[in-house]
Amino acid sequence: MLTGSDSRVSARLALDNPWWDTGRVPSPILALPPRAFFERLFERVASSDPGHPLIVTGGRRVGKTTLLHHFAQGLIEAGIGPRRIVYVNLAAPAFAGVAVGDLAELAPDADNPAASGPLYVLLDDCHVRPRWRETVASLGAGSPPAVTVAASAVRDVAPTAAHDAVLPPLTFYEYVHAAEPDRPPVVDPDPAAIAALNGLFLDYLNEGAYPRPPGTPGSERLRLLAADLAGAVFDSDLPQRFGIADTAELARLFAVVAERTAGETGIEELAAAAALAKNTVRRHLDFLEAAHLIVRLPRIEGNAAGFARAVTFKVHLSAPAFRAALFGRAERDDPATEPLTETAVLGQWLHSPSLPRLRFARWRVGAAERSVDLVCVDAGKGRPLWAVDVTWSNRAYADADALAGLAALAPGVERPFPRRITTRTLAGTRSAGTVECGFVPAALYAYGLVRDVVARRTGPPVPSASGSAAAEAATHSV
Repeated sequence: MLTGSDSRVSARLALDNPWWDTGRVPSPILALPPRAFFERLFERVASSDPGHPLIVTGGRRVGKTTLLHHFAQGLIEAGIGPRRIVYVNLAAPAFAGVAVGDLAELAPDADNPAASGPLYVLLDDCHVRPRWRETVASLGAGSPPAVTVAASAVRDVAPTAAHDAVLPPLTFYEYVHAAEPDRPPVVDPDPAAIAALNGLFLDYLNEGAYPRPPGTPGSERLRLLAADLAGAVFDSDLPQRFGIADTAELARLFAVVAERTAGETGIEELAAAAALAKNTVRRHLDFLEAAHLIVRLPRIEGNAAGFARAVTFKVHLSAPAFRAALFGRAERDDPATEPLTETAVLGQWLHSPSLPRLRFARWRVGAAERSVDLVCVDAGKGRPLWAVDVTWSNRAYADADALAGLAALAPGVERPFPRRITTRTLAGTRSAGTVECGFVPAALYAYGLVRDVVARRTGPPVPSASGSAAAEAATHSV
């Protein structure tokens, strides 16, 4: 059992918790603005009881540490005593071998009979500790009990009573407003607005993975991204903690995936392309997904039914900019920009509890093959809630066959559901038989998904003549 006389541990805790003396989190620590999801997550922290910790997972460099410090400042502003809030970075050598419960007890007001209410324990880099979820859960039963927020760079699928949330790479909405937080939301697809938004979207595809200080040049963003991706994952101890000894093999597979982002593939195809054994590919894919670097989408048939034994899947980078970090920029008319656009649209969903409902569809109708890039299915009834084909082109607007997949999807479903096709600049509606499809610029669509979620949390709905993503955004929130 530790006491406050353990100078090594106490000194490090005092260094990491300056608000114990000053009453607020220092401004330099909060230099980056809160993420778009801060208000939603903070509500969960402020209203939590000790038996329901919040687990935040997300890839390295996405801002988990900054988020924890914004939580600390938010709690102080909500009236929680600063000396009852303790931040612990479990990766710090000073805490090696020290029980988390003992660290929590070293908060200055942990044993203060004049202080009431729970402690608030903010745990960072939890993935360095084995069985850390059990430890987090036990803090709620301690004395005094602790409301706990735990951040990890790796998703752990072990059964738990904790509430999990994902902090994703930067969304397009956040990228647009990072340098100009007070900029009015973009709502309508007028040509001037779309031209400006498309320019920002291309930059986002190439450099928009991680939060950066305002004013960071694009070339510097890309250089930092390349260094971060290598240093934070492939040159770190993270793969070794999950039994992957050869990080060169892991990096080779990741490069293959990056080249094929948004493409349908399978284990055998990836194994051949990366010159790896199939079991190695499976293990490495599991790690890349757990580490929030890729997302795999299951395939469904045209009737929205899944497969008992799926052979293929779509694989996406969790941020399109990872490809640029490996291979350089993709410009406006580069062939890679189309699949990167699809990956970017999917990336706006990585924070959402609806992510497990997303699928892609491919099936045959006679001699013809049909497909739809993104379908959200009702988990209980197996019917589509909405469907989107993602393109970076205006060709689909004048191509009748472009509607064929969307029009033929789930023909037996009685209730109509929104069907859209993204374009480069055009908006409108067209019909295929009795099915109506909406067209919306891809950049506006990606932007609107998070814009509409943020608007619902902070004020009245944003009026939009385009109606670009209302149904989809409605399935974003908890």
